[in-house]
Amino acid sequence: MIRSRALIVGLLALAVPGCSNKPERSAVTVEVWSGWTGAEGASFQKLCDAFNKSHPGILVKNLGGVTDNAKIVRAITAGVPPDAFTIWSSPDCGPLAAYGAVRNVDPYFRASGLNESDFVPGALPLCKYNGHFIGLPLLLDTTALMWNKQAFRDAGLDPERPPRTLQELRQYAVRLTKFDRHGEIVRLGLMLPDTTLLCNLHGGDFVDPKTGAITANMPENVRALDYYRSLVEAMGGRGRVDAFGTGYGETQGPNNPFFVGKTAMMLSGEWIPSWIEKYAPKLEYGVAPVPYDTRRPDRKGTTSVSVNLLAIPSEAKHPKEAWEFLRWLQTPYAQTEFSEALNNVPNIRAVLTRPELTEGSPRRRNFGRFCRIAQNPNARGFPITPVGQIYQDELAHATEYVLFGVKSPQRALDDVQTKVSRELAKRMKQ
Repeated sequence: MIRSRALIVGLLALAVPGCSNKPERSAVTVEVWSGWTGAEGASFQKLCDAFNKSHPGILVKNLGGVTDNAKIVRAITAGVPPDAFTIWSSPDCGPLAAYGAVRNVDPYFRASGLNESDFVPGALPLCKYNGHFIGLPLLLDTTALMWNKQAFRDAGLDPERPPRTLQELRQYAVRLTKFDRHGEIVRLGLMLPDTTLLCNLHGGDFVDPKTGAITANMPENVRALDYYRSLVEAMGGRGRVDAFGTGYGETQGPNNPFFVGKTAMMLSGEWIPSWIEKYAPKLEYGVAPVPYDTRRPDRKGTTSVSVNLLAIPSEAKHPKEAWEFLRWLQTPYAQTEFSEALNNVPNIRAVLTRPELTEGSPRRRNFGRFCRIAQNPNARGFPITPVGQIYQDELAHATEYVLFGVKSPQRALDDVQTKVSRELAKRMKQ
């Protein structure tokens, strides 16, 4: 049972079209609320159809278009939840788990024949709360360094030799940044990276894995934020960088700043090669692991990951059958089909090297590089905590305070530590 239904009302939402499938009398109907729409939604429906064909005793009825979780919470509160759903926003995982809205599926996992070693290293930690499984992933996003080879040539850099350390990354970013005669940026050396990734690269973390305590202001995180500040200052300062950023075009389209040479390097995800194939097929670019901090060689290969998490509500009517569907989504067939359709990395190790995903065209070969990067044990995502959304918001505010000189990195993260710790204590008392 959920600890307090009243506490989770309005936490997280959903509106979706129906499915025309008619259940057979002998089949158990499993209602799945998923987040994909358009071509991606059609691809997920194909998986549902394939599952239904191979499992005559179960009929998955997919309702697509779930982009936030408030409707899930309302359905749970009303006692009419679906049998499984996608948690579309990762910061929502913690609150749903903390308030008992999702089922602990440890027993199902143990009996399924699955092993944790079957999965990409960074995937399963994002499916656990307090050490217990709250669902399974369906593909993941991972981050790599991408660079424009022509921009490297223009700056006198070897186009086949990307920066390998954070120290080199800063040097390259400065060298690749170009200014006009008025001192305004016309090409940014590096699109501003994610703060949390920089913290992990410097050896930092955000939650103590043993106690769940907030660790926002640990020295490694402070050092990472100071690196971020120095990086932006070296490329012209936050004012110039912001002014340049206002001219960015739509990222999913031909005017993406990386595609048109406005930015020389970026840290981004595995979907980019498919966009380049579609919108900028003549672009010369490379894909490499994220540069590491020379002071923390143990964090070499660190990359940020996130997953599409499928969970089973605590009060689902058919949890056993819902689990059977979640388990089937880990098969090589399902992982390969959906990965090819979405250009997201498979979360099952055995699928990462499949030639149909990673060989042939430049897009597939570069996608294969993301698959290799995802296998590093240092791949990690933002931890699941009941205060995930406020935590990430406060970290973003802290970054802005530092970049505009309002606070020092230490002061900014001390403030995050105080505010988020207080909020966590409050929520754990509810």
